[in-house]
Amino acid sequence: MKKFLLVIPGLFLFTAVWGQGLNSAVSAAVEKPNFYQLENYVIPESSKVVLTEQDVYELSPYKLNYARNEIYARHGYIFKDADYSAYFSEKSWYKKNPAFNESLLSGVEKKNLQFLKAYSDKLKANFKKVEGMKTTLDLNGDGKKDTVTLKSTAGGDSYTLTVNKSSVSGTGDNLDGVMYICDLDSKDKYKEIAITESGPSDDYSTYFYSYNGRKLIYMGRVQGAEHVIKVNGSGKLVTKTRGDILQTWFYSDEYSLSASRKLVHIPRTYYKMNTIVTVKKQLKLQKSPTNSGTAAILKGGEKAVITETDNQKWCAVVTKDGVKGWVAVSGFSRINGIEASEYFDGLSYAD
Repeated sequence: MKKFLLVIPGLFLFTAVWGQGLNSAVSAAVEKPNFYQLENYVIPESSKVVLTEQDVYELSPYKLNYARNEIYARHGYIFKDADYSAYFSEKSWYKKNPAFNESLLSGVEKKNLQFLKAYSDKLKANFKKVEGMKTTLDLNGDGKKDTVTLKSTAGGDSYTLTVNKSSVSGTGDNLDGVMYICDLDSKDKYKEIAITESGPSDDYSTYFYSYNGRKLIYMGRVQGAEHVIKVNGSGKLVTKTRGDILQTWFYSDEYSLSASRKLVHIPRTYYKMNTIVTVKKQLKLQKSPTNSGTAAILKGGEKAVITETDNQKWCAVVTKDGVKGWVAVSGFSRINGIEASEYFDGLSYAD
């Protein structure tokens, strides 16, 4: 597949817009989508509403950086960073202002800038890259420094991790040859070690280990790496996992830290997809996965938002008029026996 950091317009929908929640599997009238905002902003309301962690839950560390700089961009800040400059230059609303100064920012915007920076800094501190292949720190809270060594090469397929006299060896696919020190739960005495790989085609994954004072414990593997994994010290980890139906997309996926120091997946009934599409041919939306009654009829040329899915068969779609309905997907991407791309423009496919 292509880059994991696939940026789909409208990937993030501000939580105030979709207040119906993830687990509502019935047709309903919801707020009409504001397609302009959803296509053009990371957080449409960041100039008006003071943000909380709940509001940025769906954002990866990578996207948090764009959300913060979006506040500056609204006032014409001229970016020296080439990536930010290119990104915001593509937005029709962005107008460079050589006279920019921070007095242009509102009180709400200043609070949100402080919040986003503090939140990003916390995530970085809790998932910190080790410079080099060796470090020392107290991993298990016994007051003694532990020596941590990684033997691995970038692009390789094997590694050996050693803490003091305990060693484990593992295999990977296109390993990055680096390790990170994590703090999954700031209330316990432990720090964790993470080893990342880029996979065959930027299919990122991370392997986690813990040390109990005697031996290394393999905690588990999750999809994603530094740019998408969020560790805030709560005992949970949030990453982006590749979806299994309809298109190439990535959803926020949670893992919790168990008493035996394993990463345990937390499944959901529905996962946010939030992809804006243009309808190509008429399509019936049913009232719910268990009620085949008609919720709405999508017509060619209309815009809609595919908001969530069970990642197995059912996808929820919100029409331009704010009506929510459901469509069944068979195989990977077939609707009513034909490819979903025959019904929708705007889906993303990567090899």
